[in-house]
Amino acid sequence: KTVDNWLSLLHTSYITFTMQPWFSNLGKRLIKRPKLYFYDTGLACNLIGIRNPSDLRTHPLRGNLFETMIIGEVLKFFHNRGIRPPLYYYREASGLEIDLLIMAGNQMIPVEIKSAGMVNPAFYKSLNTFLKLYGGEEAWLVYGGKDSWKNGLISILSPFELTNRLEILF
Repeated sequence: KTVDNWLSLLHTSYITFTMQPWFSNLGKRLIKRPKLYFYDTGLACNLIGIRNPSDLRTHPLRGNLFETMIIGEVLKFFHNRGIRPPLYYYREASGLEIDLLIMAGNQMIPVEIKSAGMVNPAFYKSLNTFLKLYGGEEAWLVYGGKDSWKNGLISILSPFELTNRLEILF
């Protein structure tokens, strides 16, 4: 109860937010707890002892912080337009995880978020598996680089291009 009270205070103060899981098959072994994120990645960095950019480059939580930043920007995109954010995540007990699911009408867009500046073909694995399981017209891979391109059904997007893609959909 104490943890719930503190989390409620953090949510009310706009320090943290949660994202709900998406599931369509109740019989499947899925993780069904919300994920907790910070609105301000600078505050998150400070809390874990990151004081400058060089600390961040080698920190083991760099990927988590990048994911938090990207999801926070997507959340702000919807809030700034007065749209209830149609955002979820997906995780199976077996290990399959999608960082972000964006619901756009009847379309569901799985999004994988990687902090790396270069794309590794292994980054496509969870997106391809998810598309095979649930179908879909496209998937997005947001990475820490500057270029954007398409590889089959997967659009590889820089953080700068992500907002442009959201504007096209919404």
